[in-house]
This record gives sequence, structure tokens and C-alpha cells, in this order.
Amino acid sequence: MPAPDPRDRDDDRRQGGFVAGAEALLFGSLIFVVGVLLTINAWGVVDAHMTADAVARQVARTLVEADPGLGLPSELQGVANSVMDDMQRDTPVTLVFRDRNGVAADNPSSLLVRCHRVTVTATLSTNTVNLPFIADTWGLQRQVTGTHTEVVDPFRSGLPGEVDCDG
Repeated sequence: MPAPDPRDRDDDRRQGGFVAGAEALLFGSLIFVVGVLLTINAWGVVDAHMTADAVARQVARTLVEADPGLGLPSELQGVANSVMDDMQRDTPVTLVFRDRNGVAADNPSSLLVRCHRVTVTATLSTNTVNLPFIADTWGLQRQVTGTHTEVVDPFRSGLPGEVDCDG
């Protein structure tokens, strides 16, 4: 059997194999970029959810301690706007007030009954980026809500009626 020619071995080494891996590098980079954008989008939605929770919590606490009156809705909206400013958000927030049965109330003053639960839901919008490959599940704008429930203090002043916490 003849000995192998050393020139044949040199031809094999000149190929290097880089051309066969170029598409893998490109595809891997694309997957990395999409993954980073997905992480940024997810954090934006989580941050908006934390903001909505903070708004709902602060508005509910203010509501159960407030005096009933005509200026209460604007006072509560002012509290919501203040929390939004503190969280460095400039999107509008929508507030919904519900009684202990889950019925929405037009006037939050009507919810101030001793021992009753008051639920506040805050809704705001957050922007996201359209992502390649998963554009159907992520839109450009997402609605995020936060909900908080407080109980009106039975012994607080400024409310009519007797204390009846049985019902």
C-alpha cells in the first residue's frame, strides 16, 4: 500500500470549516436580540403592573379615610396622578370603585359605610415593542390593572350611622 501524499492533507486543512458555521452565528445572534427585546418588554409590563398596584393601594387607603363629599372623586384622581408622577409614568390612569358585592359605583362617597369593603381598580396602558416571530401575542400597547381592597374603619368619625360589622 503506497504512503499518503502530504499535499492531499494540506488541501483538507485549507477549508477551515468557517463557511459552514456562518449561518449558525447569524441565527444565534438573531435569537439573542429577540430574547433581549422580550426581556425588556416583560420588565416593562411588570413595572406597569407594580405601578397600577401602587395607585390602587394608595387610592383605596385615601378613600376609606376621606370625608364623603362632592370633591372626593377629584381628590382621588389627584392622589392617583400623584402616585403616577412618583413612579415616573405619564400615561393616564382609570379608576373604578366597587362595593363589597363587586358592583361598580359612580360616586365613591356612596361606598363609605362603616365595616364595608371598598375595592379600587386602577387601569393604565404600557407600550411594548413588536417582536419578530411572536408579534401575534405581543401588541404595541397593553392594558395593565391593579386592584386593592380596604375596609372602612367602623369607629372613624365623619360617617353617619351606627357600627354594624355583622353583615
